[in-house]
Amino acid sequence: MKKTYQGALMLLIVILTGCTQIEPTPFPAFIDSTVEQEGKQEQVQEQEMVQAGLKMFFTSYFSLPEDEVLLLNQNPVLIDSSYWETYRDYRDKLINQIGDYLTISAKEKIKENYITYDFHLPKKLQLNEYVSFGSAAVEEVHIIDARFLGENMIYQVAVTTLSQVETLSAANKKYKWHTDKHYYVKAEEHETNKYTFSGDQLAVNGSENSYIYAQEDSDNNDEIKIVQYYWVEVKPGIKLQVESVKEVTPILVSEQTRHLAGNTKHIERVPYWKEASSRQQSTIKKVINSMMLKSNDFYSYYEKAFHTGYDVFKLVWERDLELEKEVFISEDSYKETFNIMLNPYKHTIKKIELDDNKIMIVPSVYSTKKQPRFIVNVPIKTTLHNSQTAYYNYRYYVGMEQNKVEFMQFMNREELTEEAYLKENEHEGAQIIDEENKDA
Repeated sequence: MKKTYQGALMLLIVILTGCTQIEPTPFPAFIDSTVEQEGKQEQVQEQEMVQAGLKMFFTSYFSLPEDEVLLLNQNPVLIDSSYWETYRDYRDKLINQIGDYLTISAKEKIKENYITYDFHLPKKLQLNEYVSFGSAAVEEVHIIDARFLGENMIYQVAVTTLSQVETLSAANKKYKWHTDKHYYVKAEEHETNKYTFSGDQLAVNGSENSYIYAQEDSDNNDEIKIVQYYWVEVKPGIKLQVESVKEVTPILVSEQTRHLAGNTKHIERVPYWKEASSRQQSTIKKVINSMMLKSNDFYSYYEKAFHTGYDVFKLVWERDLELEKEVFISEDSYKETFNIMLNPYKHTIKKIELDDNKIMIVPSVYSTKKQPRFIVNVPIKTTLHNSQTAYYNYRYYVGMEQNKVEFMQFMNREELTEEAYLKENEHEGAQIIDEENKDA
């Protein structure tokens, strides 16, 4: 009896001792895929909790003002007084900015008298005809993948940001590349280098697309939406503790190359607007209708006016097409923005019929806050010169500013069957347009 009592007592001690040693639920902790449904629900809830924590972290991460973006990305070539001064600023500002979210080991590494490469900080980015500057607003954080890395978890994270940008020409007037600091610095007026940020368009033509800002505007600043992909290493615990943040890239690049604004392998540009506003749709449809309802003879006149000069060509749009309030015709760029390729009477087409309810308008990945841009699909029914009926889908790239169409470009035409033309499946159509959007 005594042994039975002692055995029970020992069992009770073991249970109590075990209870006192139970660790808090790891942050984050994922349940194995073989668990039952209730475990999967718990996994979803925990992932949502992690995403909420990461959104707070990245909100702070991307709130760096322009001066600190320029400072914290410096990577001096030589170990001298300039290096140590840069390092002290790097250490102090980084700890102050995100220190509350870092692991003890990450903080210690930052304090070890050298600039760590474990944190790929927000940097200047060159995307198409724009260069980013200043802080960015975090709109969404989404976990794509999660896996163990030793005791830690590493997450592949998509961070959607609204990023402030300026044109290439504006950026080239403000910044230059500093060889010793190995990063961009603000330039004096006499130091301006127009090739500091040189995109494909600049390299080929020596100037930017002239229709980017068709409406005169002294403020060249704008805003774009991008998704930035990172690997985030997190230590388990009762709160978010970040060990490192690194850009997700298909190939490894040196730190010197990674710091370049043109190195955007970890970034995807997405449409700024989710959909066209009712006013934008109305304007675009009115322009399309006016163009499609004109005869083939009109486009012979259109081509002659195009080659005659700006004043005559402008009258065609304002008087003949009656679109003075819907389009902006610039003297400097009208030959690029409203080219004769807009003529819908391709090859053997004699007559065009249009149902504007079939027109589909989807925001382009190249849209900005100030300049909405769209991919426009226009299904049409045509009568050919041999009196046969044919169906086509015309695709246009349309840019707007201040609620006017500032440019319109013909992209391509594809033949449709009568069944496809008559079919009203907007969801399917939207998927087709989205695929084209990627290549716009």
